[in-house]
Amino acid sequence: VLDATAPIHDLLALRPDARIEDIAVEDSKATTAKRHMIHCAGIGRKRLESLSPERRTEFLLAITQSIETNLRDVKRVLGRAPKVLVISYKVLIPELQLYLTLPGVEWVHYGNTRGYDGWFQRGFDAFVTIGDPYSNLGTERAAWGLLKVSTVDVDAYCSYRAQAECAQAHGRARDPQAKKADGIRYHAHYGRLPPLGWSTDNTVVEVLT
Repeated sequence: VLDATAPIHDLLALRPDARIEDIAVEDSKATTAKRHMIHCAGIGRKRLESLSPERRTEFLLAITQSIETNLRDVKRVLGRAPKVLVISYKVLIPELQLYLTLPGVEWVHYGNTRGYDGWFQRGFDAFVTIGDPYSNLGTERAAWGLLKVSTVDVDAYCSYRAQAECAQAHGRARDPQAKKADGIRYHAHYGRLPPLGWSTDNTVVEVLT
């Protein structure tokens, strides 16, 4: 299996007799891809639904204002307005669109991201994911139990799958994936879990205040 986000724990459970290697490929030192992890807890769908309208608006405004600030830095580097792709929960996108009013933004929801390397070929400069894309937790826990996964506990299993989905949304951020545009390629994630392949070695990490 050659896949950037292969279901390692599923494979190990299904074929405990097989030798499975999980290999991470580092970015080239000359890469133009920049990763930015902005840690913010409480952005899950259930948590957002529990907030008062005022607190929810305040929280989402803080996120969109942070995005606009970071994209202004990208604009300065590029010398032009960046072409931006934002990925989030389907139910949250209409509300986010009220607050993030930058030109050149295209919106996509989680679950509709796999295999979309075409975004690079369309010249997007910035990829922003908002929220950790957990799937249906009941279904994930049932799969963990059915497969008798022993390599990780059920919570780590669910988190791994969310991180894999988020990595799919960002696509191949490393060289030699070509981008049909000039300058840097900027990737940012707002949430609690870093996408697979992101670490303190290749990502700038900060906390949303």
